[in-house]
Amino acid sequence: MKDKYTPPGLRARLRHLALAALLACGATTAHAQFYSAANVLNQAGTYTDLGSSGTVITTPNFDDANSAVQTLPFPFTYSGTVFNEFVLNTNGFLKLGSVAPAAPFFSSYAQEASTGGPLNSATETNLVLPFNTDLEAGTGTPEYRMATTGTAPNRVLTIQWKNVSDKTRAASSTAAGNIDKQFANFSFQVKLYESSNAIDFVYGTATPSSNQTNANFIVVGLKGTSTAAAQVITAIKASNSPWSGTVFQAGPYTSATNAFNIRATPTIPGGAPLPDPGRTFSFSVQVANDAAAASIQGYGSIAVPVGNPFSLRGVVRNSGSTALSNTPVTLTISGANTYTQTQTVPSLALNATGLATFTGISLPNVGTNTVTISVASDGNNANNSVSQTMETSASTFSFIVPGVPQSNSYGFSPTTSGFTSAFCAKFTVNGARAVTAVRAVIGNDPDLAPNAGNGQRTTTVFGVVINATTGDVLGRSPDYVLTTADIGQLHTFTLAAPTTVPAGDFLVGLAQVVPAGTAADAVFPMAYQAEVPARPGLFFSTGVSATGPPHDNTGDNARYMLEAVTAAPSNNDLAVVEIQGYGSVAVPVGNPVALRAVVRNSGAAALNNVAVTLTITGANTVTQTQTLTSVGVGGTALINFTGITLNNVGANTVTVSVPNDDNNANNSVAQQMATSATRFSFITPGVPAVSSFGFTPNTTARTLAFCGKFTVNAARDVTAVRAVIGNDPDLLPRAANGQRSTTVYGVVVNATTGALIARSPDYVLTAADLGQLHTFNLSANVPAGDFLVGLAQVVPAGTAADAVFPMAYQAETPARPGTFFIANITTPGAPVDGAVNDARYMLEAEVSAPATCPVPTALAITGSTATSVSFSFTAAAGATGYQIVYGPQGFTPGTTSSTSATFTGTTYTLTGLAAGTTYDFYVRTICSATDQSNLAGPVRATTACTAPTISTFPYTQNFDVVASGQTLPCGITLADANNDGYTWQARGTVPAALSSTSVARSAPNAMVYVYNDADITVGANDWFYTPALALNAGQSYRLSFYYRVATGGYTERLEVKYGTAATPAGQTNTIFSNNAITNTAYAVANNASTPAVLDITPTTGTYYIGFHAISGASQGFLAVDDVMISASPLATSEALKRAISVFPNPSASGVFNLEIHGANARKLLGVEVTNMLGQRVYTGTAKDNFRSEVNLSSLAPGIYNIKVRNGEDYTMQQISIVK
Repeated sequence: MKDKYTPPGLRARLRHLALAALLACGATTAHAQFYSAANVLNQAGTYTDLGSSGTVITTPNFDDANSAVQTLPFPFTYSGTVFNEFVLNTNGFLKLGSVAPAAPFFSSYAQEASTGGPLNSATETNLVLPFNTDLEAGTGTPEYRMATTGTAPNRVLTIQWKNVSDKTRAASSTAAGNIDKQFANFSFQVKLYESSNAIDFVYGTATPSSNQTNANFIVVGLKGTSTAAAQVITAIKASNSPWSGTVFQAGPYTSATNAFNIRATPTIPGGAPLPDPGRTFSFSVQVANDAAAASIQGYGSIAVPVGNPFSLRGVVRNSGSTALSNTPVTLTISGANTYTQTQTVPSLALNATGLATFTGISLPNVGTNTVTISVASDGNNANNSVSQTMETSASTFSFIVPGVPQSNSYGFSPTTSGFTSAFCAKFTVNGARAVTAVRAVIGNDPDLAPNAGNGQRTTTVFGVVINATTGDVLGRSPDYVLTTADIGQLHTFTLAAPTTVPAGDFLVGLAQVVPAGTAADAVFPMAYQAEVPARPGLFFSTGVSATGPPHDNTGDNARYMLEAVTAAPSNNDLAVVEIQGYGSVAVPVGNPVALRAVVRNSGAAALNNVAVTLTITGANTVTQTQTLTSVGVGGTALINFTGITLNNVGANTVTVSVPNDDNNANNSVAQQMATSATRFSFITPGVPAVSSFGFTPNTTARTLAFCGKFTVNAARDVTAVRAVIGNDPDLLPRAANGQRSTTVYGVVVNATTGALIARSPDYVLTAADLGQLHTFNLSANVPAGDFLVGLAQVVPAGTAADAVFPMAYQAETPARPGTFFIANITTPGAPVDGAVNDARYMLEAEVSAPATCPVPTALAITGSTATSVSFSFTAAAGATGYQIVYGPQGFTPGTTSSTSATFTGTTYTLTGLAAGTTYDFYVRTICSATDQSNLAGPVRATTACTAPTISTFPYTQNFDVVASGQTLPCGITLADANNDGYTWQARGTVPAALSSTSVARSAPNAMVYVYNDADITVGANDWFYTPALALNAGQSYRLSFYYRVATGGYTERLEVKYGTAATPAGQTNTIFSNNAITNTAYAVANNASTPAVLDITPTTGTYYIGFHAISGASQGFLAVDDVMISASPLATSEALKRAISVFPNPSASGVFNLEIHGANARKLLGVEVTNMLGQRVYTGTAKDNFRSEVNLSSLAPGIYNIKVRNGEDYTMQQISIVK
């Protein structure tokens, strides 16, 4: 999925407004026709200072002052009214008529143009606002002047504000602080035109201030008789955007971030906040007949003659008040070439846009051209033509229109797995052409370069040449990591080798490497210029890591800022692109060997029956020739060299070559390959890693492996796996990733079934491992044939944002099928071919001759208890017995390990283990008293904990202590009653959409149920149970706990029961029920809450309390934390219990009222308060038929027991302090 960059401030809205400016209609009131936003012209011009000509307009001061009434030199009609006078205000606007404007003279805040000021006033009308803000003197002496030029009826009145500057003022109604002066000095003019009643705003040079740069929101536009949309035009510009990018809308500014924004200096590369001198905004009144030439859709450069013929398109708009028919539109090309063509637009309804397509254009000459689209003279000739520059080049195609800034930029949104895709543009050639480079303008997104705000993430891009039909990658540049200097700039991506394309269409593009992640990680490298409506069939997106037909992106109305640099190809040119082989082959056990070469036809003619030769020199000498039957222009072919036997150990040079042709510079490729007695390697010497792969977390923890396949002609012991570790900094614990570590290990895997043959111990990556080759020692015996070695990645449960990337790779395009795989270690199955990734995993295997005593195979765990683990394995030939070697998780055999007694048979139960402990186990064969095998394994098991029976109270559980290898505190059990795989977990985090912070009340864990997002029709039916509780008759047991739900308006449901078994059927007594839980902060549930938790008054026995989530489908999460069960004797007198009440309970102050009525007490009653540890914290007395105060304000928040005694009778209840 692709997305568009949305920077802070106005840019998100700019895109919408640009369309509105092109397509929206103006006011159509016949009686009082106002100016049209759609007809405003934004164009370059010349600023001519009035000097001493004309008349000075005097004001009392240069700050917040009105001039006297000034007389217009000619009648001027504005919004249907004829005016002969105006009043100038020093704050950058004038009011037509004889009534001076009233304060406020500018908007309320520097960053809120939508409130206050003359534009938003209901009483201020007929305003011309070229630069309305709080202005004061600039670095020169301010002056206001008017001068008339020309002769009637075509006179022009120029009104000038000179040497002014914006004033420091408050930022906004919601943000503290001030916005400092941005322009130290500035001059601008308004021009009023006689007869046509047109208006120009013309801007001079702005001198930036030395203050901190910041966005200052200026009011620019026209206002007629009201604030209605039909009577207001306003200008829109982002603070870093050039003034040439200003667009216009009908109506006032509608939000605090919607205005004409300036700043002193840019905050992004390529930003242009200052006006270009002479920049002119021209406003005209709608006339009856007005066809406007809106834009040219063409090229910045076209390569000739190879790009002939080509097409251009003109966009025209009916800006008048009557429909138009059969409007002729003329294309004129002048300069290096001369060309004219006229097309007719059949009909143009009011405010409609039409397209004139000019086809079959052929331009023979190289040079600079001016392309003009024009319409015939009509009621408004100011908009009858539009021009732009176009180069005709010997080499370059370009969609970048000169002088037009980028409108915005696009990028691809991350998903749960990484991918690479490209933004592309289509060019067409009339003969074969060699593409040598792709150029692209990089977007203005600051997160494309590493910075503190994006966690120092880098962005990798490269240039590509793509088949326009199939989407196949024909050529590419090396990977390139963007820097701050690239942002907003045109970057050249030189292809690794020239890519020849045949006559017809081809695509060039900017490929973006998108790591796994979320939409919050998106970056936007592909700059574009707006093209409305965009030409179909020219701008595309396409997969690079997974290719397919390109997708037409016409709907984006975007012209990707891309170029293709081409050259004439040689006629006959077969290029050797790469050798796909090995860094090392173990010999002779690795014989016979197969290698592959990639060749490409980089010439202008198809090739047939070409010899391609493999030569190996050095320790071995081999020559083999294959015949390439045919390959078309621009086509790629794969040449397989098989049955290669290499007998000698040493260094070799592998060369693939083709015969001499018209370009001998690309006729051969060579690389080094070792032949070793022990080593297989897929690591090509001298070639750096392109990047690294990793597996994306999901809701279930698992272990997966990146694998490479090697083949042996005889049985071998694999003694080590080596892997180059990726350079991902998040492989290490650091603040940005929550101090997460990454665990990996080496594996040997069955190439057919995916079964794990052997593995190394767990290894936690360190900083010293990044980008380095790491050795994982292990022991495995493999028979003759194929076997896989790999880097296994332990992937905890999580989200895409937690992904890390440990497996470094080198590019291999296209990758060899059946060579690189993904294997599931947790749930073994047939390995998945990874050729689609075009990656050569940087893996090695160290092998040796099999030991004389063979290792057992297929070691597996068959069961476990709290103190034992049972195994099975496949027998080894010649065995007289076996031993299990074991130790704590991750141990190294021989150190801190233990060994079982020797046993016979292929099953065994090892006893005497510690409960709740994770162990690694290996097995070895005993062949004789002096001969034993290498170790096979490890396999891992965690012994069960010894579940407690709780007999001492209070019992507390905060779910924070979870033993290694366990998922729940010891004794806590679950029941997934609806069998949907979604149930309670001890966890502190939930999906980011539900909460981005810990959901535990007492860190790190709570018990949390998260809704079934795989099937949102399934509601909750899930239990968790306490350990066994030994309860006694004559005691009262009281449960309290805390609970909450997710933000976002979710409603959860929970019931709590108790019974004699930790099963749904065994829970027979309800003590709490709440079917409308909406609190997003933790709330307490106890005997005094609403709803209350009922006390448990059991007979003597063993019981369990069950928490039952019964929420509806598609809710959020339900969290329970800090459970406590307390015990106290039952009241000896029910009459005394009824006579006593304690309130408020809970108490926010710690002060309680104890009220006693009808206790029949002859003397004072004793009062005692104890904490949950049974410690006395308060003693006192109380009177019958009286209200007493129990002041516990000095105590900490918590739950306490209050006992009231009348002689031998007493009663007890819980109270709660919640300060």
